[in-house]
Amino acid sequence: MCDPFDMTVLMELVLSEGFRTNPNDPGTEKLAIWPITDAWLQDKYKPLPPLNPADEEDGVTMATTGTRKAPNAMNFLRQFEVLGKAGEAADFTEWNDAGKVARAFNVGKLESEAIVALQSKIHHDIVDELKSATRTRGMRSFVTHDLLSKGIFNTSFTSQVAGLEQWSAYLTNGQNNELASLFLERLKGDWDRLPVGVKKAFTWKDASVIHAACGGYLGIMESFQKNVPAADFTAAEPEIKSQFSLGVLDHEILAFLEGSVPPIQLKNVRFARTWVVVRDTY
Repeated sequence: MCDPFDMTVLMELVLSEGFRTNPNDPGTEKLAIWPITDAWLQDKYKPLPPLNPADEEDGVTMATTGTRKAPNAMNFLRQFEVLGKAGEAADFTEWNDAGKVARAFNVGKLESEAIVALQSKIHHDIVDELKSATRTRGMRSFVTHDLLSKGIFNTSFTSQVAGLEQWSAYLTNGQNNELASLFLERLKGDWDRLPVGVKKAFTWKDASVIHAACGGYLGIMESFQKNVPAADFTAAEPEIKSQFSLGVLDHEILAFLEGSVPPIQLKNVRFARTWVVVRDTY
């Protein structure tokens, strides 16, 4: 009783993803039973009376339990990948124009801008990392369309935290993906540590601060590695990295960036200062 095209898509999804039935898994539809339409019947459909007459007025119906949420950018991306594997990729090519994406696929402003970012502005390796991260955490409760639409994972994105403009070279996502990848790792770690009842999607304000801290951390650690003996860096790096991954160093890094200008002066960074050998170079 399924449309042939829908059946083909369903089979492709089962073959590529396995058979999923848990509606709590991101991207999995809730299974529901619906009445057969008249088109499939020899005679018109005749609803049967309820077994319990009391249920007729306020009983739960399939229509109330089968409500479907609007698709998100990650699901959209996945659908296009499935169609591409089936040799039925869409002819649409203007992925850098959010307005045309919105009109072509009947999606909202934020959704279309997020789709444009995923298709044409975010490095494909970071897109793969995002797909993996949202597959297990859910997009709406982890990384929203708002973050993607504002370009926080885009290759050329620079942290837009007031007072840090002079550090833009350190706070810009580059082609090597080091900053964008570290930023996503921090988001995953911070989100995963939260108790289930208080997990929520990152706001633009919170994510921007974390992104800036990640850029500052990478810059400080690069300078640190250049200015201390290799043995000292090897000894100090694991503990510093662990503290940063827990968010312990964010305030100190941001305070350093706000209170200084390039180049990085390690003597002004508390967690690095005790390891620095006094040299003219710093």
